[in-house]
Amino acid sequence: MTKRRRNSHADSESNSKMHKALLALTGTLARSSVSDDEALAIAQDFTAGEDGMRTFRLVYVAGKFVRHHVALSSVSDLMENAVKGVEAALSVPAATVAVQPEELSDVRAQALAQGATPDIPDAPRTALSGLLRGRIEDLAMARTIKPCSTTSRATSPARPIRHAAR
Repeated sequence: MTKRRRNSHADSESNSKMHKALLALTGTLARSSVSDDEALAIAQDFTAGEDGMRTFRLVYVAGKFVRHHVALSSVSDLMENAVKGVEAALSVPAATVAVQPEELSDVRAQALAQGATPDIPDAPRTALSGLLRGRIEDLAMARTIKPCSTTSRATSPARPIRHAAR
């Protein structure tokens, strides 16, 4: 059910730059004080390029900005750029996993702990499109919604899409 994992590395200069920018972004957002300009500069390095995964990187950065309350004024611009690449994003080989990173994180963690990767079947493109577009819309609106301490969200993650056996 799981495949053995190959060693992963930055196989090109652009991937190397992207991985370095991801590490820099993660480190920067972990600090107690981060300027919007600094976060945006690092995010631009991470989201650079025109590949099919760019939309997912934009969504990732916007989600981090919202969670860390950093560069919130840029989130709608990030999502405006993300929505332009949805069709290309849905065509990448790992679109099912990329669209549902949080929902599949436990399954992936269990497989990775065993030195493997999970064998996750492709979900229907229309379902993935709806999920990705919904996430983009949620993030685009998140900067305008003020959190309310009396309202709590459900603590259980959404269930990943499973498709019926063929």
